Order: sequence, then structure tokens, then C-alpha cells
Amino acid sequence: MAYPAVRSLALFDADDTAIVGPMNEIVVDIAPARLPGTARWLAVAPCGFVAGRAGLWSLPPPAPPGTAELSLSVEPGWRRRGIGSRLLAAVRDDAGGRRLLAGVDAGSPGEGFCRRHGFRRTGSRRHDLLTYCDVHQAWLSELVDADHPGYRLTSWTGDLPSAFRVEDLLPLPGRTSDVSPGHVREGMPVHVRDGLPVHVRDGLPVHVRDGMLGRGRDALPGHGRDALPGRLGDAVLTAAAAGGDVAAYAVAIAGGQSRARQYGPAVLPGHRGRQVGLWVNAALIQRLREVHPSVTEIEATGIGDDAGLLAARRQLGFRPLRRTHLYELP
Repeated sequence: MAYPAVRSLALFDADDTAIVGPMNEIVVDIAPARLPGTARWLAVAPCGFVAGRAGLWSLPPPAPPGTAELSLSVEPGWRRRGIGSRLLAAVRDDAGGRRLLAGVDAGSPGEGFCRRHGFRRTGSRRHDLLTYCDVHQAWLSELVDADHPGYRLTSWTGDLPSAFRVEDLLPLPGRTSDVSPGHVREGMPVHVRDGLPVHVRDGLPVHVRDGMLGRGRDALPGHGRDALPGRLGDAVLTAAAAGGDVAAYAVAIAGGQSRARQYGPAVLPGHRGRQVGLWVNAALIQRLREVHPSVTEIEATGIGDDAGLLAARRQLGFRPLRRTHLYELP
């Protein structure tokens, strides 16, 4: 869908009401910048300068199915011109009815923007940051290789569908995937190989196969003779399985950036207090860097101040970064 260029500057009065005056013509185009697994839009000025950008990606459980996170920003010198509104319109056209969540810094212009466009505030969120240069790799490997009787590590790498269950992405005993073409991004047909979904683009599989995290690089999926051609995908998921059930999991989304976003770890009832959350998070940190070596930082988010989750993050080297207000557009 085409989004008309800006032909005038949108200004706002003291009541945040839009007013348009006869000002110099400025043309800004909204251009999709598609990457597999992530939808993105750029607001591009005639000189090629990127005046704003927006991104949209699916959220893993425990977020309700059909929930996506919105990232939208406009360069300070280009604000109050309607660029943010046009970026949001492009996102909403693509969202397909999904519920949108946005984290906004308290007191920032983003809060007023969200309120003007029908978002409602639903809570706050904590952000912690891990820098890879602060991680001792040998110590991290010891955490990943530690024995946890009754549990096994498993992982998945690919592009998150718009709606999914963690169980559908992992090779759990006694389970077969029920991922269907309707659950993946348009244009990525699904085939089944050995009971597991294989997504194909241009005749090549683009998701690394599900597999076990072993005690060594060659045991990891996507390495050595087990590697498949094609890209590895934006998301990395690691989980601890107990029999045919998921006990704990964590997800990271690289999004082509140097700073990845992490969600979790989430530990299911009945498995808490056994260090499995720390275990899957350590495995995620290790696996993410192998799949996406350009990632140098991980920003982990979470709602509330769960003591166990925060303790695990501190042990891994995360440090408090900021808090944001959470806004939702139904």
C-alpha cells in the first residue's frame, strides 16, 4: 500500500491538536524495508536521510497469541511533521489485527504520541543490558554444560511466526508440530521433514533445524555437516525439556541489529527453584552469539520485578538499564 508523501509540516498546539500551516514543501516517503522475520519501514527524505523508522515483530509466550511489539522513532529534527503517524499507519496495515505493544520512556514525546493514537497504558517494564565483552566464555560454557538430571537442553533458530506455541518449535518426544502455513509469514510455505516444520524460500530451507545443544560446537544445530543452506533466521529459542514438556525457555530476536532483544527466561510451575531458568538463559547467550556474531549486546525486558528472574540475570552479568511505560493498542 502506498503512503502519500508529506507535502506540508504538521504542527501541534498546546492541546496537542494538529494544525497545518503554509510552509515549505518537504517530501518524505515511507518505504518498507523487509527482512525475514521482522517487518520494517523507513521514512526517507529526498537526500536519502532516514528521518524515522518503525519495526514490528511477534512476541513469544507468555504474551497472548497474536501480540506484536512495535518500535517507532522519528529523528528530533523531523518531528511534528506527521511522519510518526504515517509510519504507524503502515504498521497497522501490516499488523493484520494483531494487538500492538510499545515500550515508551517515561515523560518522553512518545507518551503523547501513543495517547493521541489510541494506545492505553497497561503497566511498566524493566530493561537490563548484557554486553558480550563482559561475559567470560569459559564460565558461560560451564553453566551450559552443567548436568540437570531429568532435563535436556534443546534449541530452535528461525523466524517467529505471527502466532505460535513454544512446543510447536521444539523437537519434543511424543509430539509432532501442528504449525501450519497460516502460522508463518506470507510467502514461506511449510513442508514437513522427519515430523518437523521446514520453511522454504526460493527452494532453500531458511530455518535451522531443531536439535540438541550438546557438549561441543559440532553438536549444535546449524554447524558442521548438520548445517543447512540458507539464512539462519532472526530468532533464537533455547529451552529445557522434561520428557515431552517444556520446563523453561528464553527467546532472543536479533533483528539485524548489534543489540538483540531477549524475552524471558520463563520457568513453568513445578520446575522453579532448580536453576533451569539460569541454564536456558546461559545457553541462549551462547547460541545467539554463534548464530549472530554481529550481536554485541542483549537487552532483556520483563514486566514486574520477579526476584528469581532478576537474580539469574545478575548472575549472568546483566545490569539495570532503564524502565519504560507499556502502551497497548487493541
